[in-house]
Amino acid sequence: MQNRLAVLDLGTNTFHLQIAEINGNLHRNLFKEKLPVMIGKGGISNGYITDEAQQRAIDALVYFKQQSQVFKTDKIIAIATSAFRNAKNGKELAHKILYNTGIEVQIIDGDEEASLIYEGVSLCVPDMSKPHLVIDIGGGSVEFIIGCAGDVLWKKSLEIGGQRLMDKFHLSDPIPAQSVQDLYLYLDEQLQSLYEAINTYSPEVFIGSSGSFDTLDEIYRKQSDASFDIDEILNDHLPVTHYKEIFQVLLHKNRTERLLIPGMIPLRADMIVVACCLINKVIEKINTDVIVVSTCSLKEGVIKREMNLKFC
Repeated sequence: MQNRLAVLDLGTNTFHLQIAEINGNLHRNLFKEKLPVMIGKGGISNGYITDEAQQRAIDALVYFKQQSQVFKTDKIIAIATSAFRNAKNGKELAHKILYNTGIEVQIIDGDEEASLIYEGVSLCVPDMSKPHLVIDIGGGSVEFIIGCAGDVLWKKSLEIGGQRLMDKFHLSDPIPAQSVQDLYLYLDEQLQSLYEAINTYSPEVFIGSSGSFDTLDEIYRKQSDASFDIDEILNDHLPVTHYKEIFQVLLHKNRTERLLIPGMIPLRADMIVVACCLINKVIEKINTDVIVVSTCSLKEGVIKREMNLKFC
């Protein structure tokens, strides 16, 4: 029996809609869209979602509801993450969304977010037999999952997402060299538990989940193939040497200049530099010459769970 599912990933900066048709343990994507809602802008560092951000969220959900109706979906699952769970008025916004759209928003904790991300990545990366570290860099939080052969060995969600790092360190553009050094020191403090887990489990493979990793890979691929479209693939390999070259270019440009780089999109242009600084700290700890890029993340994790429920 076929069912149509709409998954809404309500991130700190970007709201995603994915509509899929599920048939047993198989699925087919019918529609994808992402909107720069930016609910963390202007308030995330103070634990508050501004009135303007709330209205943008409601408007986006009204539109997503309309798209879901166009595709005659049987079910809508809306998942909210860091900004909602940490904001003093996160639950209030969820109630407003329910009142205005009829969509019930599930606010999940960081542990659940990490689990869904890992399940989503497993749909896109065919070989996860070796010990690996999965990273998903959001606007509010970053999820780290170490696994091997389908088993999760360790996971952690830290509230050090791109918008939070920008609010602390990327206060002028291009980012000053001293701010980069201050950011690295801060990350070393925040990532101690990750460093210990890496020492314990020795992951050999570095997997970047969607978001900034998609953009970095698209920049890399468009250097030789202008027609490359990250949305057309499930996974890719980004050589670390090329990643480092891209980072050096990004580091010395302002937002306007970053947007001129083939493959850069407005959704990523603001936070890509601090995201790369975080990636750099991880590369220091894992001896790898390639970043495996997964275009799947939380949305696909929700779809996988729904498939398992239907199939079972």
